[in-house]
Order: sequence, then structure tokens, then C-alpha cells
Amino acid sequence: MYLQTLTDLFNELTDNARDLTELAELFVPIMHTILLIWTYSQHYNTPSRLVVLIREICNAIIDRCRNYINGEMIFGFIKNEEPKEAHEKLTLALDVSSKFKDAYFEYK
Repeated sequence: MYLQTLTDLFNELTDNARDLTELAELFVPIMHTILLIWTYSQHYNTPSRLVVLIREICNAIIDRCRNYINGEMIFGFIKNEEPKEAHEKLTLALDVSSKFKDAYFEYK
């Protein structure tokens, strides 16, 4: 019942049609919902259960970043003498990861 409140947010998080730059907008609502689940649920208010939930979110973010850019693409940019493109894509993936980390520590 409590995890159903995260369904729409998780669907948006894993939707490959959604741009990676828009992904960071979801982190605060996800963390706020998890905080509410932690506060009101009697089943999900243990660290071990919450760790699994956070791990799944991290895995979804990693998958999205891997779909956005992969090693072959990076080396292709470097081979074609476009290191700026490779740098921009890597920077965006790192920024998205950093924003998730910031949202996590804000709600921790």
C-alpha cells in the first residue's frame, strides 16, 4: 500500500523517453515520499528495508546513465576528435548522480 505511492515516480525514473536532464526533478519528490513511508509505515521503517529501496533507485539511475552514454560512444567521440561531446555527456551523467546524492543527504 505504501509503496504504491512511488509507482508513478519510479515509472518516470525508468522511462527512457524522458530526458536525462529532467531526471533530477524527480529526486526530491522520491525522497520526500520515502520519508513519508518511513514515518507512517510499520513495515518499511527499518533501515534494512529502506536500503533495498534506495539501492533499486540507484540501480535505475545507473541504468539510465548507461543508456544515455556508454564506453563505445565515449571512445567514438574521442576517435572522431570530439572530446568536448564526450566530456559534456560524462559531466551530465555525473551531475545527475550528484543531484541524487544531494537529495538523499538532504532527507537523511
